[in-house]
Amino acid sequence: LLIRNPRWALPSYFIKMKLHELEDFNNNVTATTHNNSETNPTQEKIKDEQQLWLKWRDYRFEEELNLWALFIDYYMYNGAMYWYTVDFERNGQEPFYYRDESEKPWPQDQHCISDIKGGCVPRTIVSYERLLERGPDELRKIAQVLRNKQGKTM
Repeated sequence: LLIRNPRWALPSYFIKMKLHELEDFNNNVTATTHNNSETNPTQEKIKDEQQLWLKWRDYRFEEELNLWALFIDYYMYNGAMYWYTVDFERNGQEPFYYRDESEKPWPQDQHCISDIKGGCVPRTIVSYERLLERGPDELRKIAQVLRNKQGKTM
């Protein structure tokens, strides 16, 4: 299980959501500047994106942090279904139906029972930040889990 500190994970998530828009914008910006403006259009776009991040953070932070914690619970409790199964396709759009703490223990995800040998329990936990800072130590954890696994070569 790869875990990233939510302090860095949430801004990164936001950036990834917006990255394609920034790339499209930067690809369409011409080398000419506006006659009535001394500001660079790219700088204006970055300022707009920063304002958009602040609005998104203020509006979504608690829900996104809660989802980060539920993601951890999913694996720590062997596929604990923190969501309700609905009879329509959500496509990442609200409304989302999540269980609350009073309903624990939550049912187990059928995927963890039927499809994954050994269930949805992490074999090791790797910190994204430590992977960047002390790569070899964290990579050893991954290698140890993969060592001698059928279908995996090291």
